Amino acid sequence: MATTMGKAIRILIVEDNEDTRKLMRVALDDGERRIYEARNAAEGRKLAAEVRPDVLLLDIGLPGSEDGLTLCKTLLSDAQHKDLYVVVVTGSDSSEHIERARSIGASAYLIKPFSTIKLRTLVSDIDIWVKNTFVVPPADVEVTKLTWDDLSKW
Repeated sequence: MATTMGKAIRILIVEDNEDTRKLMRVALDDGERRIYEARNAAEGRKLAAEVRPDVLLLDIGLPGSEDGLTLCKTLLSDAQHKDLYVVVVTGSDSSEHIERARSIGASAYLIKPFSTIKLRTLVSDIDIWVKNTFVVPPADVEVTKLTWDDLSKW
């Protein structure tokens, strides 16, 4: 399910590597989600203002004068993006980067190379649980709410 209260979830991918952007898009495109792409922070900021994404998939190491975590902090401090869920997807496993991402409000942190199954599951969880979409799971599925600690174990 990729709809949020009747509307298609909007995903913005800010990633400088074309192959990685394509992998994310293919992994997440279910025919309902609206997926937008930017190659750097400046393009990402412009697209975020235009499309007001629900989910931002964000690399840390971006070309130009602004890195991904700075963009994250800028967007999350703007009232227009108060409901934005940021998933940092990066090659850095630095505890400093992880803690900085958490402290500025990122919702999750995935280290490259990442599993597309984990990425799809994470975005689906954001779509279903965090955005409060009404779901009736099958009787044999236990429903739990993911916390930051749960996500960081991936």
